[in-house]
Amino acid sequence: MAALAIETQNAEPATRRRWTPGVRARLLLAFVGISGFAVLAAAAGIYAFRQVGDRLELIGARVPQAVSSMEISRAADRLIASAHALLAATTPAERDEVSSRMRPEADRLIIGLTDVGRRAGGAGEAAVAIQLLVASLRSNLAEIDNLVGRRLQIRERLAGQLQAVFQINQEAQRLFSPWFQVMQMQISRTLDEARKREADPAAQAGRDLAAAIVLDRSAQAAQRGFSAMFDQLVQTATVAQKQRLPVIEFQLRRGLDDLDAKAKDLDPKLRALFVELIGRIRALAIGLDAIPAVRGRELDLIGGAEKLVGENADLSVRLTAAVDRLVGEAETDVSSSTTSAISVQRLSARILLGFAALSLLSSILIVWLYVGRNLIRRLMRLNAGMLAIAGGSHHRPIDVSGDDEVAEMARAVEVFRRNTVERDELLSEKAQAAERLEQQVKARTAELARSVEELRALGEVSQAVNSTLDLQTVLDTIVSKAAQISGTEAGAFYVFDEEQREFRLSATFGMDEDIVAAVRNMHAEISTTVGLLTETHEPSQTADLRDLPSTPVNDFLIAAGYRARLLVPLVRSGSVVGALVVRRRAAGEFSPNTIDLLKTFAAQSALALQNARLFTEIEDKSRQLQMASEHKSQFVASMSHELRTPLNAIIGLTEMMVSNAARFGAEKAQEPLKRVHRAGTHLLGLINQVLDLSKIEAGKLELNPQAVALAPLIDDVVGTARQLAEQNANRLVAETPGELGSMTVDPMRLRQILLNLLSNACKFTKQGEVALRVRRIVNGGDGIEFVISDTGIGMTPEQMAKLFEEFTQADATTAQRFGGTGLGLAITRKLARMMGGDVTVASEPGKGSVFTVSLPGGTGACGAPATR
Repeated sequence: MAALAIETQNAEPATRRRWTPGVRARLLLAFVGISGFAVLAAAAGIYAFRQVGDRLELIGARVPQAVSSMEISRAADRLIASAHALLAATTPAERDEVSSRMRPEADRLIIGLTDVGRRAGGAGEAAVAIQLLVASLRSNLAEIDNLVGRRLQIRERLAGQLQAVFQINQEAQRLFSPWFQVMQMQISRTLDEARKREADPAAQAGRDLAAAIVLDRSAQAAQRGFSAMFDQLVQTATVAQKQRLPVIEFQLRRGLDDLDAKAKDLDPKLRALFVELIGRIRALAIGLDAIPAVRGRELDLIGGAEKLVGENADLSVRLTAAVDRLVGEAETDVSSSTTSAISVQRLSARILLGFAALSLLSSILIVWLYVGRNLIRRLMRLNAGMLAIAGGSHHRPIDVSGDDEVAEMARAVEVFRRNTVERDELLSEKAQAAERLEQQVKARTAELARSVEELRALGEVSQAVNSTLDLQTVLDTIVSKAAQISGTEAGAFYVFDEEQREFRLSATFGMDEDIVAAVRNMHAEISTTVGLLTETHEPSQTADLRDLPSTPVNDFLIAAGYRARLLVPLVRSGSVVGALVVRRRAAGEFSPNTIDLLKTFAAQSALALQNARLFTEIEDKSRQLQMASEHKSQFVASMSHELRTPLNAIIGLTEMMVSNAARFGAEKAQEPLKRVHRAGTHLLGLINQVLDLSKIEAGKLELNPQAVALAPLIDDVVGTARQLAEQNANRLVAETPGELGSMTVDPMRLRQILLNLLSNACKFTKQGEVALRVRRIVNGGDGIEFVISDTGIGMTPEQMAKLFEEFTQADATTAQRFGGTGLGLAITRKLARMMGGDVTVASEPGKGSVFTVSLPGGTGACGAPATR
């Protein structure tokens, strides 16, 4: 090769003594001529492209502007349609949901409006009209949203007023029901006495009977009037026409006046309570903040919103007209630009066609005179030599002639031919070495693939064991993966039945129903085989089933085509709890790697069996405990119902007898009757506490959380507890912040908690002080603390440890002086924890006790403390 290169270099000076144009120079001259025509054609094309580009830019500006305006129109229509849904929202959550759906449409409206303004360049009457209409539409939608928010606030207030009306009506029912019972009893007793006495006393009894009947009818008339007032207030909250409200308000005033008149005919004791209810219902029926006034404001807001919706419909029509004008203008501009672009394109096409014809003619002459007759002939000979080299004929020399670039190419190809001969010899040696290396790589890759597959199967089995307690799912996964990794066609899983003391089939893989039925009957054979492995705990394999003694099952498996079998015992805590069996159609022993993998599978399976059994035991215990709790709750509820019915009768009878003792001449029996009444009331409270405790334990006691003003609730609790404090000559003090605010809580249960703690403090304190203090929780979040302290006997640590247990008993001395705590404190702590809080206690013997109730959800500010 080196010698040939030297000869070529020495020959070049002799052949190039004078300059002659080569292929490059000749072709360059030809291409210069052709390029002249191309330059002229390019100039004409550039002019045409610029003209067409200007028209397309105009089209590109007008078409998106029209599209954006149409998108604005569609977005506006969707927003207007959503306004009806916003107006129909009845809760803040519905309002927020509709607003969230309208927000993307509003964003698209703003984007489209911005795009229209940018493309319009601040000009165009239609674009300006669209911007103004969209601005009005957005303003109306914002006002509708504001009106809906105000309407929802008023609606919440109206709902609160209706709740108050319902509560007052319930109190009225509770007020009249016992009165009617007492009056019925009194009328019946008077009739009996009238029948027993003679004429003159009977006349007196008749007058008493008439008076009782009059009082009873007056009470019934008052109750009916109050119920009518309640019904009218409920209907007022749903009236749909505002012009009816003055008439309704007039009717409400007349109804209240009638109630005032009927109250005068009631018994004095009943009259005072009934007048108080009339005053409360009057505040809800008449006034600037009464139910008719609040409903009127709500109807005003609804009317305003409906008016805005109507305006939005008109804006939509005007917006559609403006969009149509803008689209029409865009169509006119696009049509004009398209016509102009087509005209320029046609003229340019004619010019380019002429230059193309001239360029084609000159190209034909160059190809025919020079390329075809000179270059192509020599290149064909060079191509034949190169094809021979490409076809493997490397020993045929290349024809080298001439003194231009083609001759140089021929000499280079000749050098390449000689190098190729040498390269083929080297490649032959490399191919042999590469083939040997490829065989080694394939063997290693197959080995790694088997390892990866085994690791993946182990991972899937481990995941199945850890992710579920369903034994069947785990066993099916293990059997299928065991058969896959071991290269077998079928597998089975046996679980040891402790009651029958044998192994039973639990999962199969790769077997049809007939084979499964036959294998299922092999539990005796499997039990015998595994029993032999209980000492070694090692797998057992059979290379060929035909080597085993003949049995019906074995013969059936051989007939089905199975030959080899591998049995792996499942060992847990030193005992065999199951067996994993895989079967293969090909005879022969299993590899040690396969046996180790199946031993790992067996360990995972033993763990799954143990977990499933433990889970089953836990579920059984849980069901038993739940059934016991339900039976207990049902028994307590039935017992409480059976006890409360006679107790209520005893309490009502003793209360009537105490009230009428003087009239019947039984003043000496009044004190025993009072003791019976107090004992019955105490027993009824205890029964109610037992029922509450059973409901809490059964999870059936439901709370009714609501926003509660704390100041009235504290005043009510203190007023009730003050009588308890006065019985032991105690001083009751209530210290609360100046502004308690409100909190979300079940008011009845909070009142029950505070009364239980205050009554307990008053009972264990003699001639001392009992205090209720309310304060905000400073650390740990928003909440309220109620602190009840006393200067009573205090408690030891042992007593405090049992304080919140049911029916806590005091020692003999304390029980004789004060009694036990019963269920009150146990229920108090359970109720507090149901509300998300807790009750704690601090006490020392002889120094009193401090109970602290911590509840979450406090709102409002706390100012300077106020003392009641």
